[in-house]
Amino acid sequence: MDIDRLTQIIEAEVRKALSEMEQSSNPPQQVERKKLLAVFTSGCACQKTALNQIEQLIGADYDVTAVLSPIAVELMAKQVENIKGISAVLTEGFAAEISNMIEETETIVVPLLSRTAAAKLALGIADELALMVVMQGLIGGKSVIAAKDAADPQGANCPFLATENTPTALIQLAKNYLKTLESFGMKLVDAPQLADVVMNKPKRYIHQIADKSGKTLITQSVIANLSEDIKTVAIPNPAIITPLAYDCAKERGIEIVVKK
Repeated sequence: MDIDRLTQIIEAEVRKALSEMEQSSNPPQQVERKKLLAVFTSGCACQKTALNQIEQLIGADYDVTAVLSPIAVELMAKQVENIKGISAVLTEGFAAEISNMIEETETIVVPLLSRTAAAKLALGIADELALMVVMQGLIGGKSVIAAKDAADPQGANCPFLATENTPTALIQLAKNYLKTLESFGMKLVDAPQLADVVMNKPKRYIHQIADKSGKTLITQSVIANLSEDIKTVAIPNPAIITPLAYDCAKERGIEIVVKK
């Protein structure tokens, strides 16, 4: 064999061995996951959307610990526990552990802010673990981001949706609670935008399909013709959504929300 060729082979094997030794002695460092507390104060309106937002954050390498209010424990504990990647699910018995967790966390999110929770927090009342987490986070200057859908009396997903017969003063009372929370430093967003706001992504626009008499038919072509910046479609109830429309929405990363 040619001596030069043999020398090249030996050098290549030596370099390879040295590289493997260096890699074994210096294993790649794992990226530290950002800690996040997800506080669920109810379990009715926008439940599916709220859970989806948490799944998105886990997929973006957030270390999520869920905190459930008593009513959320009754209505959606199993659904929260079934989310893959949640570090822990805390309820009333974990109050002693909360202070350190709040100190270590980067962001507190409220995927389901109920009307009752909004009212209590606006009045400075934190009489359960979930509210204590939010209040302590606000007091400590933490980033607190909440989905306002279920707390806005004029929002389509509010379980206590205002009607034409609702006293104006009652509507204004609920809105004042939300304004007070914003003055405390809480950022209020639409539920489908929660994960994007936490991750500081550009706003994803929502396409509202107008209410019509009878059932609304959503076909594949309706979804396919939406502009690229639309990532959520709000559809009036009742509606018929074809399987191909769902498939098209999934491929494009569009969430379909049926108004209640």
